[in-house]
Amino acid sequence: MEGIGVPSPEVVRSDAKGEAIRVTVPSLGEVDSARFQRLLLYRGLLELKEVVAGPFATETAARQAQAEAHSDVEEILRQTGSESYFLCAKQPVVTGEEVDRARPATDAYRNPSVAIRLTEAGGERLRRFSLAHVGQRLAIVLDGTLYQAPTLQGELGRDVQITGLQQLEGVGDLAAVLNASSLPFPVQIVRQQEVRSNRWLIRQIGIALATIVGFAALMGILLWIVPRDYVSS
Repeated sequence: MEGIGVPSPEVVRSDAKGEAIRVTVPSLGEVDSARFQRLLLYRGLLELKEVVAGPFATETAARQAQAEAHSDVEEILRQTGSESYFLCAKQPVVTGEEVDRARPATDAYRNPSVAIRLTEAGGERLRRFSLAHVGQRLAIVLDGTLYQAPTLQGELGRDVQITGLQQLEGVGDLAAVLNASSLPFPVQIVRQQEVRSNRWLIRQIGIALATIVGFAALMGILLWIVPRDYVSS
């Protein structure tokens, strides 16, 4: 949160079961409420997965291929922005834990993207996988959504670019979230409440009093400099 201008939030458990938490921030600063909610909803879970089969034109066709494989280690993912379905390995090759840094960027068509540099260990794992799977597809998944499934043309390394993010708001915020640790579970906003502190109330009263005093002083100056005969008339 501090990386995008929001002070460190206070996070406390709000129920006995620990299934809900309350996040309180002193001020959103320059961040609007909608952007802050988007940041909370970003889980920041990056997964690069092997594509076992696909693309399929329908989910039914993908499920049929999954049934014929007689395997429970694959999952069906639909590529965002299209009706293409892929059968992907559940176990990722690389995850967000191997992200060294991420930054907002643009692709060859000037569309928003995120440029990612993996750690040395993550880059080496991706390099070995890409060499062993040339000609096959690699699924790039963010928070359970498949954004890309490019065909591996050769050896990959530490640098990965995620494109196809035109429908995603706040690519810069996504990069900031990827630079932090991903949440182990998805988040749902149950209730939002704006709390006015005593300090805020005192500040507003001070502003009001200063306005009144300034207006009174201005009127006094005007009455002093205006000729008395004009005032009496």
